[in-house]
Amino acid sequence: KLEKDYNSLKNSFGIDNISYISDIRLISSAIGINRGINRFYEAGFVPHFEPLWKDRNRETFKTYSYPFETEGIIFDLDKVKVVNWLIDNKLLNIEHVNNDEEALDALFHINENTQEYEELKTLLHTFAHVLIRRSSLYTGLDSDSCSELLFVNTASFLIYSTSNINIGGFAFVFENSIFDWFRDAKLEVKDCVFDPTCIHETGSCFSCLYLPEYVCSEFNQNLDRDVLIGKKRYLKGFWD
Repeated sequence: KLEKDYNSLKNSFGIDNISYISDIRLISSAIGINRGINRFYEAGFVPHFEPLWKDRNRETFKTYSYPFETEGIIFDLDKVKVVNWLIDNKLLNIEHVNNDEEALDALFHINENTQEYEELKTLLHTFAHVLIRRSSLYTGLDSDSCSELLFVNTASFLIYSTSNINIGGFAFVFENSIFDWFRDAKLEVKDCVFDPTCIHETGSCFSCLYLPEYVCSEFNQNLDRDVLIGKKRYLKGFWD
């Protein structure tokens, strides 16, 4: 049964490998704030990001940093499937790849600020958000206590706990409920209470994919359920 479940993850979800990491060491830092978001300013004020200046002359700025240790799970997507998905959606103009070596070579040649890079980032980011939004049922951690890191050119992403207390939620789901977590995530991505508006416009909203901005490393950008299901903006969804 276990082998069948792992084959299901690879075939249905495009997952090649899942690894639990018990001792992730991270530093959370704040270097500035977005002015003009939470209060009214004088007429003509333009909202902008501003560093936390150290002095009135604005020559140097300061940071507030908090180091912490946590746990998480890293998800490696099937690189052959990822590259062939990009090709099928006419985002890469190369021949279909047949093995990991060819796929890795194609992925490492994808440059930032290109359409294929942004679409691959959307795939990884959406995948991570779908799992995070269903995490509380299996990890005991609500979505406010999780975050993600995206590794675009390796087609992988990390979901980790931001809680001050490590309750071992990701260890538990990794050992006991990883397949149920994925099955629930697949059901979650198909529908949104704001469909058909949501799926027709951007495929993401506060009801289906958004996370609090202090949780999301990308501020809820590069998200689209259609990247997985392929109904509107993609010729083929990654989960087709």
